[in-house]
Amino acid sequence: MKKLLALTLIAGIVTFVACGPSKKELEAKAKAKQDSITAAEKAKKEADSLALVEKTKIVKDSLRKDSIAKADKKIKSGHATTAAKPQATTQPAKPKINRPGATKKS
Repeated sequence: MKKLLALTLIAGIVTFVACGPSKKELEAKAKAKQDSITAAEKAKKEADSLALVEKTKIVKDSLRKDSIAKADKKIKSGHATTAAKPQATTQPAKPKINRPGATKKS
């Protein structure tokens, strides 16, 4: 009876070990886990990058609106700068060149 019990116990242990995952299955599972971690990190970096772009856009829009508001306030208060008004440009006069031997025709 003891031999039968020991033989059944050994057969059960062998069956339990044989039904477990193989080395290839364990490696595949570890690789899948690492791939999942890598994909999650990539998605997080992408999300952080998009959030940074959105934040920068919001800041630029805010600065633009503030600048426009300040310019409108200056215009309304009468302190507009002359740079805001276009000025007529004049060309400099051409220099006169004295040439020896040149005669002036009248």
